[in-house]
Amino acid sequence: MTTKKQDCAKFISVADYGAYGDGKNDDSIAIKKAVSVVADSGGGIVFFPAGTYRTSTWIDIDKSNIRLLGAGRTASIIKPLNKANVGGIRVGAYSSANPVSHVTIESLGYHGNDTCQAPDAKQLHGISLLHCSRITIRDCFLTRTAPYHEHNTGGSGISVELGCSYYLIEGCWIDDIGDRCIQTGGSHGIVRSNFLTNGFDRAVSFNMRSSEEARGEQTANRWHLANDLLIEGNIIDAFSNTSCFGGSSPKNCVGLPVVNGNTSIRILGNYCRNVTRTLMRMARLTSRDGDFMISNNFIEDDHDGILFAAVEQGYRGTIIVDNNVSIGANPEHTTYQPTYGAINISGESIGCTAIITNNVIKNCNTAFGVIAVSCSSTIANNEIKDGMIKNGIIMFPGSEGSVVENNSFLNNRTFKKVTDKPNSLMSVKANNIVVRNNRINQTPKTKDKNSFLHGIIIEGDHCIVSNNDIQGAVQNALTVTGSRCRITLNNLGFGKGEQINLAGSHNLVNWQGEESAGIGNPPAVSNWPVGAMVRNRDDDSIWIKDQSSTMRRLNV
Repeated sequence: MTTKKQDCAKFISVADYGAYGDGKNDDSIAIKKAVSVVADSGGGIVFFPAGTYRTSTWIDIDKSNIRLLGAGRTASIIKPLNKANVGGIRVGAYSSANPVSHVTIESLGYHGNDTCQAPDAKQLHGISLLHCSRITIRDCFLTRTAPYHEHNTGGSGISVELGCSYYLIEGCWIDDIGDRCIQTGGSHGIVRSNFLTNGFDRAVSFNMRSSEEARGEQTANRWHLANDLLIEGNIIDAFSNTSCFGGSSPKNCVGLPVVNGNTSIRILGNYCRNVTRTLMRMARLTSRDGDFMISNNFIEDDHDGILFAAVEQGYRGTIIVDNNVSIGANPEHTTYQPTYGAINISGESIGCTAIITNNVIKNCNTAFGVIAVSCSSTIANNEIKDGMIKNGIIMFPGSEGSVVENNSFLNNRTFKKVTDKPNSLMSVKANNIVVRNNRINQTPKTKDKNSFLHGIIIEGDHCIVSNNDIQGAVQNALTVTGSRCRITLNNLGFGKGEQINLAGSHNLVNWQGEESAGIGNPPAVSNWPVGAMVRNRDDDSIWIKDQSSTMRRLNV
């Protein structure tokens, strides 16, 4: 994001204005002089030779067309003096009326000297972007910001506030940071190809609390949500206390007013490992929020999986979760973990749309559901395998009209002691759900305490269950307690219980001679309720169980 004017403009070294870079002397005045000379000449490069530059003030950039350039991200280091109580570089801190633009920070490092700053000094970020646009931060290193390990008021590596737009953060290494590696409430941003390690809070947070209170800005003490953000191709490692990416709406933020909204977030092609929660967590989605796309990410040794999104009434966005791979941390499960599952979209989500497709979820350990939704959804072509799970896919009320198709379940187990409700690989609690062409293959042993109790449970009304292949469910392959459902052409294997347990009323089962698995001839349905119907596809005859508990043919 540099300009031609920058490329041919003045080149000044901070050493020419008296900076020592020896790790001892205060270089603040020399750096300020060098920046002022470049700014007054209309722009140019301020160069930091290799060394450690101690500072007692922020390095403020309040003019456009300036490039801060180091000799290498670990060669040229900015480090505050003891008890300086300042952060690193600020862009546009005092220029809200006339935002600066076209600023580049490249090949510089920052160490926050966190142990020697005052406890009451807050949000001493490494780089802070305030009232500015067209900003590039490239190939920088940031660590140990102050306060260290303090949520919301701690020092983040890079902080992008509401007044910043059109920014690029690329190729940086942010390690062992005070709060978040990168936090943003700005708009039109790209966070790409960074190495984010040993974090405290999120690797990238797309909401943040303003740090402008000390300067009396009108946006002080408000909550900022990012707008139009691409997070792509980053490597995330060792975040032991939080999710990789995420944010919260103001309901979770102690009543702080919102300054930005209409969020659109894309999380593409990131590699994450050693994460205790999800790849992405959005605590509350409101009517202010836009669309989310989570695609082509690889998550390894994770705790929860891919996504947790709590949706409030009024949200009308689309959430796409496609082609991700999630591999849990513990393949040898012995007990459930109280997690939200790999993909969870819950809340008052009428009006929200979810598309969950082509994901591979392995070794998931959850006492909830691997995929759980309460909005209109398409859940297709996902593979869930080798997990310790209470439920595989759960369709909650609010998901009416959804389609669940072409998913596969392989060698998952359940924990015997969780007995509050039947465990199943698919649980449908909403009406008008289509469940078709799914494959369940558990190959359990009937005495295996970690085998599944049920294959598919349909509690909703007016559902269609067709062409599913269900093998190895220990109790019932298919249980229908809802009413007026249509069950057709399913291949149901033999387990400890029944192939079909039909408890609801006025359900229709399509049946075809000897090819029917477990239904047999119509008299074999003696345990079904009055009103259950069977269609014989050989002659298209329809049979109903009448008040005398016999199967009576309705048509001739």
